[in-house]
Amino acid sequence: MPDILYGTGAYRRDLGNFAELKLRNMFPETSPSAEQGVALLSRPGLRHAYTVGSGPIRDHFHRHDLFNGDTFTVSGGELYRNTTLLGPIDGDGIPRWANTLDEVVVTCGATAYSYRGDLAAIAMPDGFNVRSVCGAVGGRIIFLRDGTNMYYWSDVDDARTVGAISWAEARSMPDALLDCMAVGDNLFLLGGESVEVAYYDKNSVTLPFPRIIQRTAPKGIIATGTATMFDNALHWVGHDNIVYRMGDVPMRMSNHALEERISQSANYRMFPFLFEGHAFLCVRTDHGTWVFDPAGGKEWPQFTTFNHPNFLGQCACMPESGVQFGSDTDGKIYEFGEDWTDDGERLERRFTAGFPINSGAVPVDIIEVECNPGWINADDWPDVDPQLEMRSSRDGGRNYSMWRVAKLGRQGEYRKRPRYRRCGYFDAPAAIFDFRLTDPAPLRVSGVIINEPGGGRSRG
Repeated sequence: MPDILYGTGAYRRDLGNFAELKLRNMFPETSPSAEQGVALLSRPGLRHAYTVGSGPIRDHFHRHDLFNGDTFTVSGGELYRNTTLLGPIDGDGIPRWANTLDEVVVTCGATAYSYRGDLAAIAMPDGFNVRSVCGAVGGRIIFLRDGTNMYYWSDVDDARTVGAISWAEARSMPDALLDCMAVGDNLFLLGGESVEVAYYDKNSVTLPFPRIIQRTAPKGIIATGTATMFDNALHWVGHDNIVYRMGDVPMRMSNHALEERISQSANYRMFPFLFEGHAFLCVRTDHGTWVFDPAGGKEWPQFTTFNHPNFLGQCACMPESGVQFGSDTDGKIYEFGEDWTDDGERLERRFTAGFPINSGAVPVDIIEVECNPGWINADDWPDVDPQLEMRSSRDGGRNYSMWRVAKLGRQGEYRKRPRYRRCGYFDAPAAIFDFRLTDPAPLRVSGVIINEPGGGRSRG
């Protein structure tokens, strides 16, 4: 009763013409009950929670103890507190946020705005545009002067006051600063070709953020909005299309397949979120959204939305109720729901299994999937008899057979196991099986088994 391997990430590598491994809208979780020690779980569907403006939702920001835990959102060209319009803001970049104990600061690559009960544009020396903001470090907000290597800081607990001489330069390389992140008392300055680190010197009035010379790294950032705090460390998309984690030296977190997708994109963003004990780091390009979970290994599953060019949520924040996603199309805010659809659209779960064949021919009399049948909610979907589809490839994933279907089980049919009989003979280079579920049912995969003695006929 051989158990064959299934992929724990999405992998498509054009250079080398590798077989594509699909893992869409599912993610791995270590499980002692799974044949490989790792099960595949479906992400929930997206449920419309509320609407903020006309959209799209460019980004949103939340801190539990700031302004009663309200969420601030940039929808289209407007800033909102929850669903209350605060006013228009300029700039067409990805919003970047910062806060003090009683103030929120945001910029979209042009004017920086401060909210502390009222919304006001922050007057910068010489009226320069602000590429990004971060903070607060020592109660100060950091502002990057667009198109330069200069970073400014505000007065303590007053983001609206920025002195004409309250600035310094990142000097290791002649690259403009594109983003910044505050990590503890350290300030990370991310340029197009390098990352420099400054620290907060509370005893200095003229230079409260001197650079740490030994911490400079020649790994720049690809664009504003592709750096975030995740898993207690700074992560960013490098100018060389590699996703890095900052340690003593930058550590590569991406694989060649993801880096190839990044290199083919003109737009990028990065954001984290939490779900059911999993911390996800999302990298979004023009062509897809990939997620990484340190607890799930080193792979990058893909999140998609059916009949949509990308995953519907292009940003995320974490209020007390759980993760919320901002729509890339309109003003809708989404949260994870329980009906296994994306706002009424089908939720496609996809995974790949297979095994290599070096010589000879291997008969596949039956394929069975160890999963969680019988858990569809019959009250919500009384007429749905969910089916798991499968197709096979004999030429390394270049061509596939027609889809075949197997029942996943109505509510209460817990012994039902999807199985596909008489699959034929397979030879070199491999036998590859592509599975998908589009019906509104949960899906957990714990094993894919071929040629079980008896063919599972005793199970009914």
